[in-house]
Amino acid sequence: MADEPLYVLMKRGLYYRHNGEGYSGLLREAGRFREDDAFKLAADNTPDVTAVPVAEADEFAPSIGLNLLVSELRRQRDNARSRLEDASDRSSTLMAKLATQAGEAKQVAEGYLGLLRQIGNACVETGLEIKEDTDLGGVISAYIKSLAASASPRRVRHKKRGSLYSVLGTAEMQVSTGAWDQSGRGPPWRDTKDGDKVVVYRGDDGRLWVRFPDEFEDGRFEEVPPQA
Repeated sequence: MADEPLYVLMKRGLYYRHNGEGYSGLLREAGRFREDDAFKLAADNTPDVTAVPVAEADEFAPSIGLNLLVSELRRQRDNARSRLEDASDRSSTLMAKLATQAGEAKQVAEGYLGLLRQIGNACVETGLEIKEDTDLGGVISAYIKSLAASASPRRVRHKKRGSLYSVLGTAEMQVSTGAWDQSGRGPPWRDTKDGDKVVVYRGDDGRLWVRFPDEFEDGRFEEVPPQA
């Protein structure tokens, strides 16, 4: 059901105020009446009082005083200025918030782009071909897990001694002659040359060790599963 239309009462070019408290030249100060009540009051006071639908009434009554009109216009101007300043403040706050969100979004996007580049490189290295039906989510998840796993050093245990070591990586030797035995006599126990690879590993006591890869992987060490 549509809302019942409301009316204002006008007498001698001015509006009735709320609750019959005199007259006003401003529509916003005029009392509102239901249709039946408005026409009854108008009929009882004919011809001085007329009922006018609120939707058709003017903002300023015909007989409004000049001082009241000027005062109302100034009030509206001040309200408009206040709303404009408030809107400007909200706009500045919103722009600052959007700038912050844009910066955060840029960082996230750059992070994903970097991750995608790394995944692309990993696909090239492993020969994985990305197809239309490839589960990219699965690829990314597996790659992230591999990154997390690679962040922790490989751990091994010496089978005979039980000592634990962290594998730091593979280094390249720089030598000018072979490694001779401690007596300084005879041929080297193992021929070494510039560029030979050695595995570098660190004991839990902090001491560093190196071994040739074939010795390191000959079974004297066993893998220690990473902690969950």
